[in-house]
Order: sequence, then structure tokens, then C-alpha cells
Amino acid sequence: MLKSFLLISLRGMWSKNSTTLLNITCLALGIASCLFISNFIIHELSFDRFHANSSNLYRVETHSYHFQDITKKDALTPFEEGPKLTDEFNEISGYFRLIPYSENRSVFLKTHPNIKKKTNYVETAYFADPSIFSLLDIDIIEKREHLLAKTNNIAISAQVAEMLFPEKFNSGQSILGEKVRPESLDKLAEPYEVVAVFNQLPKNSHLHFDALFSIESSHPYKVDTKILDTHTYVLLNENVDYRTLNSQLYKEKTDTQNPSAFFSSSALFPFEKIHLGHQTSNQPSPPTSSILLVFLGAIGIIVLLLSTTNYANNSIIKALGRAKEVGIRKLLGVTPNSLRKSIFYEALLINLVAAILGTVIFMIGQKSADLFIDIGYPVGLNSERITLLVLIVAFLVAISTFLTASYPSYLLNSLKLTQALKGKNLIFQSKQSSRGARVMKGLLVFQLAMCLIFISGAYVVYKQLEFLKEKDNRNIVIEVLGKFPGLTGANEYAADLNMSYLYEAVLEEKINSFKVSNLYNGQINMRQEIEPLYQKGDSSSFQGKFILSLIDHNYWKNDTTHFISGANFSSKFGEDYRGIIVNESALEKMNFHNPESAIGAEVGKYNSMLTIKGVVENETKNEPPMVYVTGFRYPTYFNISLNVKGSSAEKINSALTQFQNDLQYDLPKFYFITRSFENQSKLEKNLLSLFVLFTAVAIFIACIGVYTLSAFTAQKRTKEIGMRKILGATVPQVLYILIYDFIRLIFIGSTISIPLIVIGVRNWLSNFTYRIELQPLMLIVPILILCVLSAGLIIKQSWKAIVVNPLNAISNITH
Repeated sequence: MLKSFLLISLRGMWSKNSTTLLNITCLALGIASCLFISNFIIHELSFDRFHANSSNLYRVETHSYHFQDITKKDALTPFEEGPKLTDEFNEISGYFRLIPYSENRSVFLKTHPNIKKKTNYVETAYFADPSIFSLLDIDIIEKREHLLAKTNNIAISAQVAEMLFPEKFNSGQSILGEKVRPESLDKLAEPYEVVAVFNQLPKNSHLHFDALFSIESSHPYKVDTKILDTHTYVLLNENVDYRTLNSQLYKEKTDTQNPSAFFSSSALFPFEKIHLGHQTSNQPSPPTSSILLVFLGAIGIIVLLLSTTNYANNSIIKALGRAKEVGIRKLLGVTPNSLRKSIFYEALLINLVAAILGTVIFMIGQKSADLFIDIGYPVGLNSERITLLVLIVAFLVAISTFLTASYPSYLLNSLKLTQALKGKNLIFQSKQSSRGARVMKGLLVFQLAMCLIFISGAYVVYKQLEFLKEKDNRNIVIEVLGKFPGLTGANEYAADLNMSYLYEAVLEEKINSFKVSNLYNGQINMRQEIEPLYQKGDSSSFQGKFILSLIDHNYWKNDTTHFISGANFSSKFGEDYRGIIVNESALEKMNFHNPESAIGAEVGKYNSMLTIKGVVENETKNEPPMVYVTGFRYPTYFNISLNVKGSSAEKINSALTQFQNDLQYDLPKFYFITRSFENQSKLEKNLLSLFVLFTAVAIFIACIGVYTLSAFTAQKRTKEIGMRKILGATVPQVLYILIYDFIRLIFIGSTISIPLIVIGVRNWLSNFTYRIELQPLMLIVPILILCVLSAGLIIKQSWKAIVVNPLNAISNITH
């Protein structure tokens, strides 16, 4: 029985090979589009779920409040927040912390003792707790017994291991125990020992790192514990509601007596949901856009429905064309149920072939996706995702088969035996044909409406982006943070030159204001060990280390009680480029008898001889020798209020780049740390690219629908056309009648789509401060495009029926 149905299906497909090819092509495009979009959505929804503890892991965030409303969410916490929460709450069973190695998380590494070798750039590096390896599923290639448990331990990825030790790594030798040295580390400081090699985390992880330094190496002399510099993650026990803990943390910080007070509170957020559009500052990686996921899902469904409706239209025409065959089979005793099965088997076979072709298109498309859109499309499939995609294909084939075979089987079974045996020419004039034509027109109206939505959407997105790019000349002010890494030898002259440029920029209204500081967000960001300083001509030496801290005038601006002698750094930034402030411990180790005698004395040597400007008391009883420096010789941060002409992400990026290039003339290697506008610019461009891509698919499918229905209409109205020509109708008049019917369908489709377009466009444009006005032309242009395309297809497909001899047309229908 199955073999018989298969043979009948193959014969039916072969007899209408051009129609079959169109059906398969449209369905393949629809299935490929759905697979392409489904794969991306599955990838985005799978973020961080591969960890065994993912459902119980939470990130600790810092929420700032004013009037008890959240004003800011920060992904960073103070350094001690993890241990503090673990001690305070029994519901928390563990934690790990990640501290970015630098502002942009990168580090330059070189092997030790071959320190003269070239340095290697490592993109993402953190200081980390040893517990990270037990709380996250990290694939470890080789390791020592205690990971990151000691100071100066480092774990590196396989890629970094191959970069640093290519010969050993590629030959399979162990690299445990090898020594590496960050470029920023003091040459006399102890290098880091490799204690583990691991494979990088998968792409569907919001955390990525190439090197992990032992956290003991990060804050050995940390004094200020309020600075937000640590990503903290905690593990909750089973069946613990994190919202209950958040309520307790909030109540601890709330000042009920003063509701208008500013305060900050820690809050937990689910690890598995961090990537799904959760907006906080200082994210380890940018989250996905939930709007983009919904948008893509809607596109996939619409494109599949377009291709399915197109196949349904062709199936109705094909079913009417097979009327005589069906009549003969009925005469031979074929039951309605068998006939229905035959039609469903044929539809299933076409859908399976289309599914195979669509899968091939998808496999090719996913490897070249990044050439057209930059959304981090996942290349490569794991077994779990393959299983999900196979289930999606099976579901799509089942739904498409049902939709495309249901009505044709009903239509053929409704034919009476005497009607069916008269042949397709008379069937095309029957009531069943008229009923089928109405269904086809309804499906075509849906195709045209969706096509109009795509064309209008692409046109509006293009016009809005062009408006922001070219016509928006309004000035906006953005707050940005830049960094200058420092320049050895920078003196007061260099400082005056740099500050003069910034003051001129204010006068020229390039910037509103600026603040230059060696402090990062008001806190010390650079501490390092240095060799002891000594008085000029002093032969004695201290067998230990001094701690160098980078500050500026603002560090002690509002609290001068710490000073025992001397004064704070000058408020004129860069003036004290050779000055230092020391604490009591450093004073003692440099053999000064009293603080007053040290003021103005030269000590060295760190880069050059330095002059003591002030002496401060020790913060703690056993505080190590501390030396404080300032100026452009060291990492310097620029908080700038930049004036930008235009609000588009592209113009903002252009202004930042221009200002950065101007500053780099005097401040080499200056760069902006905050460039989040690039993500918005990328999203805008990708939105347009996606609209253009799927608009092209929608137009193609709609054109096939118009082409098919115009052929059917011309054949159905052959007798009418012949009669009209006998009565004196010209070819243009006949064409007008045929085109008018389709223009009417486009009008109906426009009536359906225009309200949807207006609502959708207004909601999207509301996200922009400066936006275009919705003009009637934006709706009229897509309609005109469809009318022109439809008219061309109708003329081409109907021409054969129009130019045929009217007597032959009537004769063919009669017989």
C-alpha cells in the first residue's frame, strides 16, 4: 500500500515538475529561515545552562537607590562582599570572585626567565578564587593539586599555552610549573607559576577568560574595601528563593527615617538569566537584545507561513488539474479515504524533500552568516542542538503537510464523479474551482499583507537610520571615560600642553567639561611593589619592598588630618610629576629622623630621583612602607562631557574617535574605556540587514504566489477572455480587467497591513529621542512596488491566454 502511494506521489510530482520545483524551493526557503532563526534563539536561550550548578548560581550586584527607587545597577561589588554574604546567610554554600586584571580585562604576558622575548596579548584575564573550578564546569586539561591556592599562581587556556609555549604544548609535554610574567609586573617581582591549563568556556557563556591569576595576588595591600571592582557569584542551597534574600539585603540598608537618602544594597540575580537582556553597568560581556529575539521569532513564523500558503495555492491548482484522474480513480472504486491519503503522502514527500534542501541551505548559511550580520551567530552544532533542530524540522514538516494537503484533499473529494470526468477545462469553470479561487485569493492577500509589512519595515528602518546619520544636527552631551596609560618623562610642560588642549576644547564647545585624575572612579586603581627608596648618598638599604600607590590631589582633598608634615599634591594636575607623599613606615625605612626633615629631600630611585612633598600617618599599625605618586607619567583617567552633533550611535562613535585621535597627538595610546554606543550602532545596522534579507525572501515568495494565481486566473477565465475579444475588447482592456482583480487584492492586503505597520513603526520609533515622522509616502511606496511587480507578472503569465484565437479558446473550453 505504501509503495503504491509513493509511486502515485512521484508520478504526480513528475507530471508537474515546474510546479513541484517552485513548491520545494519556497518551502525550503521557509524551513531554512526557520532553522537559521531557531538555531540562533536556541543558542541565546542556552547561555550558561551547561554548568551543573547553573540553576543555583547567582551573581551579586550592587543596586543604588534614591527615594527607595533603583537609580543604577552595577555588576561589580566590593572585594569582600562574597565572604561577607557567605558568613551572613546559611543559605549560601559557596562563592567565587573575578577581578578584571585591567580596565579592559587584557594583559600582556611573556615567558620567564626569557623576559626579552616578545610579549603576547591575552584578551581576557581575571584574578580568581580557587573555588571557580568547583562551582563552574571548566574543562581542565592538566592541573596541580591545589588550583590558584597560592600567591603567584596562574591558570591559562589551551590557546594561551600554545601561544606562550608552542613547542612543548604541540608535542604534548606538560607546561605545569612554567613561569610567566605580566608586562606590568615589576621586573624584580616573583613571576607567576602555571598550575593549570583549561579549555575556554563555550560561546554560550557570558563569562570568558584566557588567564586566571590567583586572587591572593590582587589585593595584598588593599585598604579601601568600598570600591566596586569585583564580579561576585554565590551558590545557593537547593530550594532557596533568592528574592527572599534580596528583601533581607534591601531592608538592612533602608533608612526608614530618611526615605530620600542615597544608599546601595547588594542583590542577587539568576546566573542563567544574565545574558537575556539584563541591563547593568560593567557587564563581563554584553547581553543579548530580547527585542531582537522576539523580532527574529516573528520573522521566522511569517516566512514559513508565506512559503506554506504559496504551496497551498499551488496544491489547489494542481488538485483541480488532476480532476479527470481523480474521477477515473473514483470510477475504479478508490475510496475517499484512500484518495485523501494519496494527497497527504504526496504533500509529505514534497515537504521532506524541501526539508532536506532547507537543511542544506541552513548548513551553508550558518557558516557565512557573519558576512552579512554581526550578531555573533553560532557556527557549529552540538548533539543537543542537533536534536532540537531535528525536532523543529519534524514539527515544521508535519504542520506544513497538514496545512498544504487539507484543503486540496477536501476539494477533490467534494467533486462529483460526472464533474471530475469532464476534465480540467470544465472544472476550472465549476463552483469548486470558484471556491478554490476564493481560498487562493485569501491566502494571496495574507502573502501580500506580510510582504507589505516587510517592505514598509525595511523602508522605515532605512529612513530612520539615514535621518540620524545625515539630518540630525542637534547637539547632545554624553559622559565618557578615557584612559592614558602614562608616559615616562612627562613633565610640567607636557602637563600644561595637554591641559591647554582640553581648556581650548571647552572654549570651542567641543566638550562641556572634563576632569583629569589618577584615580579610577575616585578610588586607587594602581598599587604595586617597588624596590625600596633611599636618601641621596645613603649607603644603607632596606631588605624589603615599598608599595607604590597612584593618587592625585583629590584623594586627600577633603581630609588633611592624615598629614603629619608637608602638604597635599597640587590641585594643578601634573605639576607634582616628581613629587611623592610617603607614610611613617617609609620614612623610617629611609632613615629620616623626623617628618619635617624629609620635606623637600630627594630620594630614589624609581624611574628618577623624587622629592618628598608630604608625610602621612600610617593607616594601620603594621602598614608597609607606602609611597604615593601622581601625574601624567602614570595611568591617567579622563572624565569628559563630550558635545556631539547628532544622536545616532554612528555619529557618537565618530565624534569619540575624532576626539581620541586629537588627544593621541600629545597623549600616545590614549583610548576611551566606555564605548557602549558601538553595540547600539551594531544593533541598528543588523536590524536593517535582517529586514532587507527577509524582505527579499518575502517578495520572492509573494511574487511566486502572484505568478501562480495569475496563471490560474487566466486559464479559468479563458472562455470569458475569448467572448470579450469577440465582442470587440482590445488586449489592453483585457489586461486591465485581469490586473484590476489583483490590484483589488493588494488593496485588501494594504487595509490589513497598514494598521499593523503604523502600530509597529510607532512603537519602534518611540525608542529614539530624535525620530522621523511617519509619512503617508512610507506606506504608499511599498504598495506601488507591489503593484508594479504584480502587473509585470500578470502581463507575462496572462499574455498567452490573451493573444490566443478567441474561437479556439471557446472551442477548448466546450470540449
